[in-house]
Amino acid sequence: MKASRGKPRHPLSAPSLSTLSTAADSCEKRAEASARPEQEQGRTVTEAETTSSPPPESATSCPAQDLSEELDAAPTGRSSDRERRRPGRGRRRARERDAHGPAPPPSCACATPKDASPTRGASERIENLGSGNVVARPSEEARDALATPRAGGKGEETRIAPSAAATPGEQRRRELPTEGDARDNEERRTFPSKLDFFDPNSDIARSEFRGIAVLLLIAALYYLFANPILRWYDSKEFVDPSLARAMFDDFFFLMFMWAKLFAWSFTAYQLHVLYLRGRLSRGALLFLQHLTQSAAIGYAVCSCLYNAWPIIPAAFVQMISVVQFMKMHSYSATNMNFCDEMRAGKLTPGYPENVTLRNFCDYLLCPVLVYEPAYRRGGGFRPAYFVCKFFSMLGAMVVMYLACTSYLIPTMMRSPTMSLTQAVFSLVFPFLFLDILVFYIIFECICNLAAEVTNFANRNFYDDWWNSTNWDEYSRKWNKPVHRFLLRHVYMETQQRYKWSHRTASFATFLFSALLHEMILAVCFRFVRLYLFGLMLLQIPLIALGRHYRHKKFVANGIFWACLMLGPPLLGLAYGREWAKIHFYAAHADHQPLRLF
Repeated sequence: MKASRGKPRHPLSAPSLSTLSTAADSCEKRAEASARPEQEQGRTVTEAETTSSPPPESATSCPAQDLSEELDAAPTGRSSDRERRRPGRGRRRARERDAHGPAPPPSCACATPKDASPTRGASERIENLGSGNVVARPSEEARDALATPRAGGKGEETRIAPSAAATPGEQRRRELPTEGDARDNEERRTFPSKLDFFDPNSDIARSEFRGIAVLLLIAALYYLFANPILRWYDSKEFVDPSLARAMFDDFFFLMFMWAKLFAWSFTAYQLHVLYLRGRLSRGALLFLQHLTQSAAIGYAVCSCLYNAWPIIPAAFVQMISVVQFMKMHSYSATNMNFCDEMRAGKLTPGYPENVTLRNFCDYLLCPVLVYEPAYRRGGGFRPAYFVCKFFSMLGAMVVMYLACTSYLIPTMMRSPTMSLTQAVFSLVFPFLFLDILVFYIIFECICNLAAEVTNFANRNFYDDWWNSTNWDEYSRKWNKPVHRFLLRHVYMETQQRYKWSHRTASFATFLFSALLHEMILAVCFRFVRLYLFGLMLLQIPLIALGRHYRHKKFVANGIFWACLMLGPPLLGLAYGREWAKIHFYAAHADHQPLRLF
């Protein structure tokens, strides 16, 4: 390993085993020399006399102990740089040493078997020297040789017990976790989402702005209780039950649809098992793979149109079908690449051992859309956390229902008598409130509940999209599972399989995402207008505008939020008026056309 340039190495940064062995031999020779006159005079030193009498002067100065003390005081690479950068840490450690008081000088480790091993602290410090990384660990034979001196004159080797009077620095080193313990804790660690204030390790829980999150939570709870009471004074009813009846008329049939789509996903597993055993060719697998995936979406679309479900149940079924479609495609494509690499003689860690029914079921339950043979696991199931997340999801759903029935639906019903400007300004805050609630329910509640059940550790379902300065940054941050799927299975697959350029692959990814969103809205409203597709095309000049102001993040973030506040009201007003024109205006000919002002 090459030494770093410009930084002289400390002479005590990594002592070798030969230095420690030489120090131990010197200690043994001094101990034998001090014991030789006593043997000549015939004195017998009992155990009580040995423990009560002070050690001789020659035994109080031990080279191995001096080496350990020098190692304790020596600067060690990265930690010394931190102490120079943070002088407060050195002062804090000095205050701790003053509080404990001066430690009594321990006797030589080689004088009596009852004292502590002189090389224990030194050998432990070897592992932490250098640049903060682990250096060569002494072997077990070397540790036994250093920690087991000979008893006086009898030739017997006795294991030395640790000393009861240890220095504070040595005691702290004994209590520190080893590298293996730290690695195990890191593997069992759960990485919470940013806004998860039920997890003490999340960003919002450790932030100075956590009080704002608590304020928003209290405001939502206040609205949850105040809205029904105020509605009772106005209309003598706590809630409007019309939307609930439309949502739960076919509830059990919707759950049955979900179960059928979940069962249909197992065709991807069966097809890959046949391909792995050589019973299907690559071309046949690709054909059957695309056929089964398209059948899942086609069945959901036909069911929504045939049963004429309302907007919310239809949107639920469509999103479930899209999720299962993405999971099936990712499982088939990833394992097919693994199988091809294995047949080509390349190393494929974890494959084909991962092609099991249990692994596939675990993948379907995990909150991911991109398949991996194994996922990092957390610290275990937390019942209290699960209950808090579940009730927070129910509370957010009730608040969203009250906001829809109190503000959104009445404003949409009055929109024929309002101008476009008045209607948009009246819908800005209801739609913004609903967008935030939908985001919280899906990515903060549902995904975290699924992650808690499956012990899924990496819960980075979103990034700080609220700080976005551009629309392409927002697309990457606000929905990380879908972004990872589009990146791997649309953008990268078109480049690797079809040899498309970067620009062509980017346009194909954008087109696929836009058409998928437009399909969901077309099935929900039962007509095709491409309003959403047009608004997504407007993101292209907005991306250029955001890049122009990329050095002025405050201005760029303001432009992003202004567009985000105006986009959903325009979209909802356009689709809502078209839907009302088809299903409501035909029976009411006295409606007014939409005016600009």
